[in-house]
Amino acid sequence: MNFSPARTMELTERALALLRLIAGSDEQAGLEISLATLRGTAAIQVHGISSIHVKQALQRAQSLLDDLPHHPLRGLVLHPLGLSLYLRGELDEAEALARRSESLSAATGDRTALLCACVTHGLIQHLRGRPRIARDWLEKALDAGRNLDASASPAVFVADPSVIILGMLALDSLHLGLVEQGRERLAAAYRRARDLRVPPPQMAALWLEGRFEVRLGNPARVADISEQLRVLADEHALAGAQAAHLWFRGWSQVQLGDPRAGCRMIREGYESSVLLGMRAWASETLGYAAEALASAGDWAGARQQLDEAMQCADAIGEREYLPQLLVLDARIAYAVGESKRAGESIRQAIAEARAQEAPWLEMIALCALCERNDATTRDREALRLVLERVAGGRDTPPVATALALLEGMRGA
Repeated sequence: MNFSPARTMELTERALALLRLIAGSDEQAGLEISLATLRGTAAIQVHGISSIHVKQALQRAQSLLDDLPHHPLRGLVLHPLGLSLYLRGELDEAEALARRSESLSAATGDRTALLCACVTHGLIQHLRGRPRIARDWLEKALDAGRNLDASASPAVFVADPSVIILGMLALDSLHLGLVEQGRERLAAAYRRARDLRVPPPQMAALWLEGRFEVRLGNPARVADISEQLRVLADEHALAGAQAAHLWFRGWSQVQLGDPRAGCRMIREGYESSVLLGMRAWASETLGYAAEALASAGDWAGARQQLDEAMQCADAIGEREYLPQLLVLDARIAYAVGESKRAGESIRQAIAEARAQEAPWLEMIALCALCERNDATTRDREALRLVLERVAGGRDTPPVATALALLEGMRGA
């Protein structure tokens, strides 16, 4: 029998309308949860997990869980809903859901609700630029996931939590300066995705590794990830994979010497993601576009893209990529003769990285500062000290740049 997500959405809409004509009961509520959940999961396949259709269906199901907290599809409601709200950039709503899931877990001892709460909290804290707190929540999520009862098997989750948890832990570990630990987390995410043998977890693993490798400055690997995402998009009609393919491919093209073509692909991917309702990571994607135009020497265009990126970040309280955006602002300002603005932006980038307790991001900002002629001995010493807090990554361009700067200072 062939499963049609679009037909499922149509049938569940009709069934839900009929169900509302019946007097309320626990049986009715249970059936409504099942139908709304089925509608939401079908909508994920038709419209993407960040669509309004997914949010509306799963929020209806979630609103009934207080009365039926042990419904067997609760994991299929809470986790995708949290992920949907996160990707939509609706962080306050996502946080409210996480707290409700915590309360549900505390009242019932349900580890499925606890898992969903921890994952959602971790995602939110990551986007808000708090990698240490995010890591703590995601580690708790791993622990909660190890003891799920049979009625809430990870198989019921649309986007497997463990793949997302491990991939996000990789990013947070990197920002905390734990490069090799981050690589180990990514390898574990890939093993899990491979074992599941279904496209959505594979997409999640590739998407998160793409972001990881962008931070490591590895265009060849990002291009390979982009191609794998394209294949997934073509073979399984995954709209999110297509958008990510475009912006990762564009980023790699910029690094490999074709910034104009790269910028076009990045913008196309960004606009595709907006149509899917996706606002999380928008500032990072637009940052790629700004970097592309800066590499092409189009400083006015780069500033326009960067301003748009900053507006996106401010709109949802996204700070995770803010240090890189401020470094880019300094680069643009320096190129157009705005030395005062350049210096202020670099200092803001360093302060933001320190506020995030993120040695990797602080290293990048300090490298940008120490490349300038007005860098002080104190600035160079700060770079040396922060590099001591970065474990591994000696094979990556950012660390190589830091080492070269320090070596050059010794020889000067």
